[in-house]
Amino acid sequence: KVPMEVLSLGLLRTGSASMSEALKILGYHHTYHGLDTLHAGTEGGGRGLRDWQYWDKARLATWHGHGKFDREEWDDFLGYCMAATDLASLFAVGLIRAYPEAKVILVECDESKWVKSFNEIIVANAFSKMQDFVIRFVEPLIGVETGKPIQDLLLDFWQAKTPDGIRRNALRVYREHYKRVRGAVPPERLLNYELGSGWGPLCEFLGKPVPGVEFPRINETQKL
Repeated sequence: KVPMEVLSLGLLRTGSASMSEALKILGYHHTYHGLDTLHAGTEGGGRGLRDWQYWDKARLATWHGHGKFDREEWDDFLGYCMAATDLASLFAVGLIRAYPEAKVILVECDESKWVKSFNEIIVANAFSKMQDFVIRFVEPLIGVETGKPIQDLLLDFWQAKTPDGIRRNALRVYREHYKRVRGAVPPERLLNYELGSGWGPLCEFLGKPVPGVEFPRINETQKL
């Protein structure tokens, strides 16, 4: 187990893969990202399919009151991580409570660009006909379940019953999220970071020297 030092809680599609890589360069090993769930085993620190069991338990506790998911459970899940990004943003308040000592980074981007990217990449793929086919026929055959937990998590966070509901609520919930996080973190522990700002503000906030490499720009869409 290692201490959770940094929570990067900008929502999905706000450059979380680039921020994850930046934190790794600054020495935060391991930094959790949703792409870790694509690993079938332990490559890159990800525990693959097992992770979705944790995310689903956290979802059920957060939105449905089934069981608890507090510091103990987060430690069991992410105890090997020094930082967390991406999917962690959907559980921002719980993680802030669980790790009150962690510094919080809030990455924000242009709202109109975010809505377009979120709908075209996240919603469209999570609720595609292919995904439905995989959930209904493929996953039962191979004994795994990842597609349904992804859909359920998106529906719960965006307060919706259908993919169209997610699209309708997307911007409202986005704005509510940033307001909620800013209200939950003392100013001295919070960095409001704009995409494209480079190493300067991040390194100053974390007390790290500026690396001798360019700030990473990860094509998350290609990786997905």
